[in-house]
Amino acid sequence: MRSLLDVEYPPLEKAEYAGSVKIRNRVFVFFRGLDATAQQLSQLSALLTKRVGVPVRVLRDSPNFNDFLSELVAPSKVSAINVVWLPDGSEETIVTVDDLSKLQLYPEEIVEIVSALKKRSVRIERVARR
Repeated sequence: MRSLLDVEYPPLEKAEYAGSVKIRNRVFVFFRGLDATAQQLSQLSALLTKRVGVPVRVLRDSPNFNDFLSELVAPSKVSAINVVWLPDGSEETIVTVDDLSKLQLYPEEIVEIVSALKKRSVRIERVARR
């Protein structure tokens, strides 16, 4: 993402570019070690959107897979993260969230992002109501 090279933004000084994913008409940019508030992330997203010409969303990457998933589903809360081993030897991570309507990304987008950045298979589900 060449547009990042020209951006001077204080929270980016110590951050490391982790990758970006283009899904449909949106670009998701991930940084490791990004110490920024939600407002700063929003400002940076707006700045990059203006430069690139397509909607950009800036998110934090984390070496901890569960933290990474929590960042993607925020502001919805993660109720459970389970790993299912399939008969063919592969595995799938099932992320159960409290409310799908609170997700800022479509579940399909989350699945694509995780697949592209982390090379893992995930499924997003809503917690079962009793």
